[in-house]
Amino acid sequence: MQMETYAGCGAGCAGCPRRQLCFGRETPLEAFERDNPGQGTLRIQAFRGPQTLPVEGVQVVVSHTFADGTSHIYFTGVTDESGLIDSISLPAPALSQSLHPGDAHPSAVYTVRSQADGFVPMENTVDIFQGIKTVQPLQLRLE
Repeated sequence: MQMETYAGCGAGCAGCPRRQLCFGRETPLEAFERDNPGQGTLRIQAFRGPQTLPVEGVQVVVSHTFADGTSHIYFTGVTDESGLIDSISLPAPALSQSLHPGDAHPSAVYTVRSQADGFVPMENTVDIFQGIKTVQPLQLRLE
């Protein structure tokens, strides 16, 4: 019987059900997404000063950093004329994991990096929960 050989990720097999044969174990991204089967949403609100003037054109990157130090970018975008990016969908732990009294409320933690011309770049962390829209205000400071 002839053995089939499988190409690695570079061949586009990231979603292949036989991926385990290629690598023999889960990648950090696969493990994270397995542990976070739910979906939560994130809304970004960029303002100059204490939520006074909306800032258009803020570049936003949302990523998750794994225990091994690698990271995965889940979203990149730019704020609109109202300083908003709405309905960014992100993996989150199943709601059933937070239904027992006394247990911690599980969330998935993401890093939000933002930058815009004339403003100091920012980095924030945000918790995402299944079925919840989290609002992350970005209070930008002039350079």
